[in-house]
Parts: sequence; structure tokens; C-alpha cells
Amino acid sequence: MKKAIFSGMLLGILLLGSCGLNSQNKIDMQNFEQHITTLRGKKVFFGHQSVGQNLMEGLIALNESVDAKLNIQLTRDSSAFITPVFAHDAIGINRDPWSKVNDFCDLMEGELGGMVDIALFKFCYVDLKRKTDIDSLFNHYEKRVAVIQAKHPRLKIVHITTPVKVFPKNWKDKLSVYMGKDHSFYLNKYNRLLRDRYGADGVFDLAKLEATAPNGSVNQKKGNYYLINAYTNDGGHLKPEAARFLAAKLVEKLAAQ
Repeated sequence: MKKAIFSGMLLGILLLGSCGLNSQNKIDMQNFEQHITTLRGKKVFFGHQSVGQNLMEGLIALNESVDAKLNIQLTRDSSAFITPVFAHDAIGINRDPWSKVNDFCDLMEGELGGMVDIALFKFCYVDLKRKTDIDSLFNHYEKRVAVIQAKHPRLKIVHITTPVKVFPKNWKDKLSVYMGKDHSFYLNKYNRLLRDRYGADGVFDLAKLEATAPNGSVNQKKGNYYLINAYTNDGGHLKPEAARFLAAKLVEKLAAQ
């Protein structure tokens, strides 16, 4: 009994923290533990880099606060997937989105794709920029995913929107927003393609969650999402408290697959 009370108190501290998250962001602990219990029987692979690492750090912290824990491992070795596992690993090279698509899809087309139940990977906000051919990149991703699904029809691929950045502060960058030339324009363009193609059921909408304030309002300009300032210290990466809250949302999404 004392252990359960302590766990609940610890989770409350972890969730509310100092990043502006309030009771509206509070995780339903009973539901969260149910989601964890469901995922404990699955083999999951998550490919990521920096913001994904934020999410994993959040998930690891939350995992320590529950009795029934996920088997979280930093690996892509097929031997880890003999039993249920939540595996994660760095994917591709930052600023080279093509390398991330190819690294993830090469893995899933191979032996690993026949062992994993749920697979997902995400871009970082540094990957998509003005020089990126967004349409060509998305078409490449779509084609490679189709090959994986044909080869491993049992495998569930969850698609993740690319994380966004805060709304710019200086007037030049603000002007670029209204001209449709700021960095977030390209992130949001890719994300719209992803949502349109795979729908709400198939997409974990990280970008929208990052842009949703504790009171439910959405930080959106010219149809583009922007990261809530209170969720970050540097304009792009997640504060620990925000990372934990969003990691819980990811667990909820994966448990529903």
C-alpha cells in the first residue's frame, strides 16, 4: 500500500514539474498502467535521434514509477526480439532524412521485420529544411513502407509526425512565417502529407501534441504547428517534464495497435 502511494506521489512530481504542465496534462495512472501492461507483451522497435531520445528518457523515467515495467533496451540486434521488448536505437544521420528512411526500412525489410510487432521511427526537426524536396522524400518513404508491409503483413508500422520548433522571436523570422518560407513550413508540409496518407489511426501526431498547451489551445500560425514555449529550453528539444507527458501519449498510441 505504501509503495503504491509513493509511486503515485513520484509520478505526480514527474508529470507536473516546472515546464508549465498542470492538472490538465495529468496522466490517468490506471490507464497508463493498462497501456504498459499491453505493451509488455509486444516487441517494439523505435528508431530516433535527439527529440526521440528525449521521449525515451521520459519513458524510462515513467517506467521506473510503475510495478509492471517495460523491457526497454537500446539495441537493434535481432537476438533482443526473441522475447517482448521495447527496443530503440539511433537511426540514420541527422540532417540527412533519406539516410533515416533507408536505415529504418532496410532493418524492417530484413530479419527484424519478421520479428517485431510494432515499428516506428521519426525525423528530427533539423532533417527537413528549405532545400529538402519534401514531396520526393515522402514518396520515397511511402514506397519503402509499402514494400515492408507486403513482405511482413503482420508488422504494424506507426507513422510519427516530425517534431516542430517554437514560433520565431525576431522580426525577420516572423516575416518568413507569413511568407511561407520559415523552417517550420517544411516540417509542417511533410506532416500534412503523412496525416493525409495514413490517417489519425496510423499516425502518432507528435507535432500537434507539442503544439497543444495545457489548456487545450493549439499554437498554430498560417496553418502550421509550433512548439509550446513552456515545453522547451532551447526552442526544439523537450524539457524532461514535457518529454514524460508526451512519452505517455506515445505509450497510449502504441498500446492501441
